[in-house]
Amino acid sequence: MPDNPCNGDLVKSCSAMPGLGTRGETCGTVSGGIMFLGVLYGRDNVTEPRLSYEENKKFVEKMAIATEFGDKYMELKGSTLCKDIHTGVMGKEYEFREFDKLMEFYNAGADKKCQDVVEAAIRLVCDLILDEDGNIISRD
Repeated sequence: MPDNPCNGDLVKSCSAMPGLGTRGETCGTVSGGIMFLGVLYGRDNVTEPRLSYEENKKFVEKMAIATEFGDKYMELKGSTLCKDIHTGVMGKEYEFREFDKLMEFYNAGADKKCQDVVEAAIRLVCDLILDEDGNIISRD
């Protein structure tokens, strides 16, 4: 497990995640949650193109947490698509490709409403990775 799973480069790499590059597709909180789970539990041997049977088996077992995250997210938000989540929390779908429309989104309270969505995703991840004492659960 990395010493600092939230380093600057990782956080910076998430900048284009909202709506899968502002396309209204996969919500950045879903992509970010899955990415963080991968940092914690993903395979260490990334240079080998083929994994052994045991490595593949271990990988599938570890990544079940990503599937669980996706399932719980769907239960909570009803969708993993940014445009659907906008409709659910803001009453309508917003387009981000033009600056004026992005400003309309922010002026409608997106900073607070999207923050609530981000916090919900973080809570889901924490529920999956932390034991009752707040320690990260090892999946080795």
